[in-house]
Amino acid sequence: RLGLDVLTIPPVASLPDLVFTTDHGVFIGDTFYLSNFRYSERQKEQDVAIPWYKSHQIKTQPIPSLCFMEGGDVFFHHNHIYLGYGFRTSLNTAEYLTNTTHYPVTQLELVDEAFYHLDTCFLPLSSDSALYYPGAFTRDGIKSLKAQFDILIPLTSHEAASFASNSV
Repeated sequence: RLGLDVLTIPPVASLPDLVFTTDHGVFIGDTFYLSNFRYSERQKEQDVAIPWYKSHQIKTQPIPSLCFMEGGDVFFHHNHIYLGYGFRTSLNTAEYLTNTTHYPVTQLELVDEAFYHLDTCFLPLSSDSALYYPGAFTRDGIKSLKAQFDILIPLTSHEAASFASNSV
């Protein structure tokens, strides 16, 4: 009704997580950096997703095989990259993204398995404000976020468990 085209990736019964399209990669500038899934049950999704993105003339860039990355762990916000690592994304992805994109990367170690992706515990709202769940990060991670945002709004455990920050 709004005059927008909604594009869909056809479902595949054996790939129930295919619906989480944010996990397939992340746009940084005009390039879609393709995820390199750590776990085999997610790896098969790229056999469906990658041809779909390419068929829509989206410029893609693979991640090196030694780096694991899921799109849900990466925010490109105001010419800055925020990278959650630990459960699904590896720390060495930060160096790769820094060298490839030439944007600064803030590395945020995730420490609570319930918040396995950065987008489950962090949401930039503007250039100077963000939501975050403190229990998902190390002390150093919280210090890094406080250095980046003037207004850092903590979520309660209930709000975080209700996916208050899980947004695209």
